[in-house]
Amino acid sequence: MALQTLITGDNGLDITYWRISNGSFGYNGPDADLRFTLAGYKDADWRAKGANAKSYTMHAIVGGGPESGLGPTGGAAIPSDFLQSTSGDLRPALYSWLKTQTSWNDIGRQAQVVDWSAATDV
Repeated sequence: MALQTLITGDNGLDITYWRISNGSFGYNGPDADLRFTLAGYKDADWRAKGANAKSYTMHAIVGGGPESGLGPTGGAAIPSDFLQSTSGDLRPALYSWLKTQTSWNDIGRQAQVVDWSAATDV
């Protein structure tokens, strides 16, 4: 369970495979505070070795306003009904939500805009 999309890493390395490697959950007043790590791998060999080339720590406020943001530089908050419509493993719903995001700036490469809408499930 992961997403496949091309993002160029800090050193020019093409990173194509992205998976959620861990996460944590808490409460921030009436809203849910969700953090997860999205790890990027160059190719199948790197995936098999568990050697990620880049990772993002995403921070989302579920149900928060647009100012609460998500991801490296902010963006849309996760909708408030996210937790009610999800049971068990949150990763499939998070991957689906990521694919709705079209304009994140990549950490460390502010000129590179990441469009997750082109990602495919793998």
